[in-house]
Amino acid sequence: MSFNRKDHRKQARMALLKQKLHMRKFKGTHFIRTTLADLQTESRVYVDASGQPLTEETASTAYTAHKAAHPRGAVQVFDRSIRLVESYVPRGVLVCHESYVSLLKDIDRAGVGFTFSPDNTQTLTALYLGVPFEMLHGLPFRQVCDITTIDGIDDQPLSVWSNEKLVNEMNVSRAQGMSVNDALAKTLKSISL
Repeated sequence: MSFNRKDHRKQARMALLKQKLHMRKFKGTHFIRTTLADLQTESRVYVDASGQPLTEETASTAYTAHKAAHPRGAVQVFDRSIRLVESYVPRGVLVCHESYVSLLKDIDRAGVGFTFSPDNTQTLTALYLGVPFEMLHGLPFRQVCDITTIDGIDDQPLSVWSNEKLVNEMNVSRAQGMSVNDALAKTLKSISL
């Protein structure tokens, strides 16, 4: 695989142009980023339905409305300093302990790391407020969690798994004092997915 300098320059120019367009459209105190079910393509909302720049109140209202209308998509509210104010992402990223430690070492060494999905797509990961997040178009998207912290992400028990029966069985096993690996093995044996 060879490095193509022209392609790299073109990508850098496009990223700079996108940042300039973002700042030109960003007139209010907040903006909203939405993604659809594929969780890869994004759109940004800078104004409310009446065409006024978003404020904290209008952004919160739009966030609630979008979350109710598109439960399989994601919606995030950012303020002017690109701080994540509210976020709804239907699933997080759960990785094994060894991969998590390796990811943190990569981020520490190079500033970024990568996670891989089951279909072998690579996603850029970086620290956001001291916690690893997958990044989408330069903004934090999904939190990356170590499987040994199975109790959940952002105090939401096992929100990363969609099978409710699996979640309940795993939580019961953990409450009985089992290790994460033993509880996971027991859960997978007892439930047919």
